[in-house]
Amino acid sequence: MIHTVTFITMRKILLVTITILHFTLSAAQTIPNRYAKGFSVVRTEGGYSVKIYDPYSQKQAVFAQYKLITDEKYRRNKSDIKIPVKKMALLSSPFIGMAHSLGCTNIISAIDNPAYIYNKSVYNRAISGKIKTVGESHDIRVEALLTSGSEVVFMPGWHNSKSKDKKITGASLPVIYMFSYLEEHPLGRAEWIKLMALFTGKQEKADKLFESTAEQYKTLTRLVRSIDKSKEVMSGGIYRGLWYAPGNKSYMAVLLNDAGGAYVFNNIEGTGSVSLKREAVLLASSDADVWLTNAMGEIFPSGLEREKTFNSRTKPWRMNKIYSNIKSVSDNGANAYWENGPVNPHLILADYIKILYPALLPNHILVYYKHIDVNKLN
Repeated sequence: MIHTVTFITMRKILLVTITILHFTLSAAQTIPNRYAKGFSVVRTEGGYSVKIYDPYSQKQAVFAQYKLITDEKYRRNKSDIKIPVKKMALLSSPFIGMAHSLGCTNIISAIDNPAYIYNKSVYNRAISGKIKTVGESHDIRVEALLTSGSEVVFMPGWHNSKSKDKKITGASLPVIYMFSYLEEHPLGRAEWIKLMALFTGKQEKADKLFESTAEQYKTLTRLVRSIDKSKEVMSGGIYRGLWYAPGNKSYMAVLLNDAGGAYVFNNIEGTGSVSLKREAVLLASSDADVWLTNAMGEIFPSGLEREKTFNSRTKPWRMNKIYSNIKSVSDNGANAYWENGPVNPHLILADYIKILYPALLPNHILVYYKHIDVNKLN
């Protein structure tokens, strides 16, 4: 009798354990981000639930939501997206960089403009017509996009994106809004590679890549703790008569701080670029050791020449300490910094440290930045 009761009790415990285990496996599970704030992913039965948040909303309102399914048996709505996708449109060069890192550029079916593409293989396929060119996100040739065979479209998110993209979404072509460029932390921007990985079946690779990037980035930040005095750094440049510099909470300002630099415009609040009067620039740059600036293409030095009268009054010009992100520019004028820099913030950080404190990274060769010799400018 005792053995019978014991057997029944153990059987009940086993059934309860199995039920709890089944519930745990079936229940939704949030996949946490380490740095990115603009999206969230929940693993569900047969797929994922993805939310993109509105960066312009103070309450983190949901801007777009997608349901991804791994098998048709899990489809509940026409809008559900079967993954991995076989073809995708990438309408911004940083997305090409993500695809390259994930090893899935072969499924790119449409791009915005080949002039912005640094990746030689993708560029050649676009020029030959194997990848369709559909125009930039603000002026898309919808018919070309719809006939490209794309199953999803990765597009930069803007405040009014949805109203502009009705022709695309109305044709049942999902638009994945990427607000990665608004992430303030460089590793937050890089972490968006995980979102593309969900759609392409490259989650494991993305996780390994990001963990490696984050670890290398943190190792570099620890390296600069040994410096005795921070180098003062100015940034920005003149555009239409005004000097524009990154705000103190911007992507570039975070990189400068993590590289051990003292940003001369650190008192300027903002996450984007802020316009400054020239007198304020001269005052702030009076003690600057280095001028780090970003350009869209290889023609940047000509901009320095045009404003030579003013620029020559800055200390970095007089000391010949100007660096720009134009080291890796393709024959068609595309810049590697804009394409694959966002997924490689550790390489940008290494460039900054090499420029500011070369003794800390004696073997590092600059990847994105190069010295601009003012003595060779006209």
